[in-house]
Amino acid sequence: MAATHYLSVWKGCKMLWLAGLLATFASPAHGQINPGFSEDIILAQNTSSDIVWRRLNQQETRDTIDAILGSPMGIAGLNQLAIEGFIGFDCGKSYYQDVDGFRWLLQVNCRTPRGVSTAVAYDEIRVIFNSFEGRIESFTTERHGGDLPTGALRLD
Repeated sequence: MAATHYLSVWKGCKMLWLAGLLATFASPAHGQINPGFSEDIILAQNTSSDIVWRRLNQQETRDTIDAILGSPMGIAGLNQLAIEGFIGFDCGKSYYQDVDGFRWLLQVNCRTPRGVSTAVAYDEIRVIFNSFEGRIESFTTERHGGDLPTGALRLD
């Protein structure tokens, strides 16, 4: 009986966490516009090849959020943001898709530098979700700005 109760509580906590995460990323005030980044097309820096990204419109952003939340690897990418402190209403979020349509980029800028380490802080993090046949198969994380040396520190 106690094990069943524990599992019910655990499921409830997990659902509340996901609801809070969805509210943070889907909020109209913070989920659509990134105040520190206004371009509609960006060129990824410090990656193995230059990728051209196109900013998503509101409907595409909603579809992307649904795809991220509906995928275990999407949730893993959001967990990485949470671990490094990049989930909050004071962080601007922008969503992009590569011109080929196989990758999504979630760019998060925060007003104050953050990070998992107290030795190195950064004010921007990018999560690149790689998809195959409409499913997220993997993700990579790039950290930019703040106390980082010139260029980005890319940890996979």
